[in-house]
Amino acid sequence: MNSLADFLRSRFGLAAIGLAILLIVATFFSSCRSERAASLIPPRTNSTDTSRLERSVGSIPAPGPAPAPATNTPKRSVILSIHVPLSPETNPVAGAFAPAGGQLICELVNTLESIRIETPLIGLVVRDLVFGGKVIVPAGTRVLGKAQVDRVRDRISANGSWTLVFPEGEELIVEGLALHRDEIVPGERWGSEDGSAGLKGQVIKSTSFDEIKLFAAAFLSGVSEGFQETESSVFGSCARSSVKNAALAGSSAVLDEYARSIADSIKRDGVFVRVEGGAQFSLFIPHFLDRTTARIGATRRNHSKP
Repeated sequence: MNSLADFLRSRFGLAAIGLAILLIVATFFSSCRSERAASLIPPRTNSTDTSRLERSVGSIPAPGPAPAPATNTPKRSVILSIHVPLSPETNPVAGAFAPAGGQLICELVNTLESIRIETPLIGLVVRDLVFGGKVIVPAGTRVLGKAQVDRVRDRISANGSWTLVFPEGEELIVEGLALHRDEIVPGERWGSEDGSAGLKGQVIKSTSFDEIKLFAAAFLSGVSEGFQETESSVFGSCARSSVKNAALAGSSAVLDEYARSIADSIKRDGVFVRVEGGAQFSLFIPHFLDRTTARIGATRRNHSKP
């Protein structure tokens, strides 16, 4: 007994006692946990519950194959292409056009005066406009614009919308600007004001009625003399005494009325400008000119294509 008591008091005895106590405590907690887990499981009462459990277990899907690892291969972009057939009117013929900056060499048909500035500007193309080996605007095409008074430069100006009337009857509306043409030697030499804006003509700014009458008589006398009847005599050619010549001799009243109109124009605009028919000018077209868009009147079809 003494030897057992001595062993228990020794270091090894105390370690053995502590180990035994730990084993007892661990066994106690393990048994308590088992009893609690058993109480949570529902009891099996009959075969119906067993089949229900089997069906629920059987409905669990089987695990599929593991997904393939992600790669860095780029995805192909999908291009959506839609083809819409268009009418020939929306697809102009290649080459039947003139780029921006083209000029139509024109000749004035009617005389323009600042007295009646609402008079339309009518011109005639005298030289073909050619691009890419094709005649885009042929000679003989009429150009119709609207005249205005340029009080700064003392000219007749015309810009904005122009109507081109081709010899075949087609019409095309373009934006353009009338430029003064001063060609001294055709194709070789031009004046210093060639290409400047507006049409240059005869100008008068004086408010003196006598000077205005003299100015008006300078170009009206040539018109009246052209209609006079003449006869030969020992003194040369002279006016014949006739009713027609008497009527022309009394044209001073018409001259006075015309002079008053010029004076009114000077008071209104500060200047009177007269551009005679036959004067040449250039019609500058700042935008793309598509010949295939010309139409006959209000129709939607082309009459002909160059």
